[in-house]
Amino acid sequence: MTYSFKYKGHEFSGSDGEGLKDYKSFMEFNINEKKRYFVKFACDDLDVSKLIWNIPVPDTLKNIPLNGWDKIPL
Repeated sequence: MTYSFKYKGHEFSGSDGEGLKDYKSFMEFNINEKKRYFVKFACDDLDVSKLIWNIPVPDTLKNIPLNGWDKIPL
């Protein structure tokens, strides 16, 4: 699956299949819907990132800091 994220005003993309270990998990994730999930990435190498697909971003969390968070804000 592919995803995109913003950091310091620039958009980056990545892909990740880890966590979707079997077809059932893949189908339950429903990748056709636009959903928001946290992404963990290396600030010094933005090609290194991982989708945290089991923790959705709450609808109430609207403002994302330009530099992201040091830890998931939950």
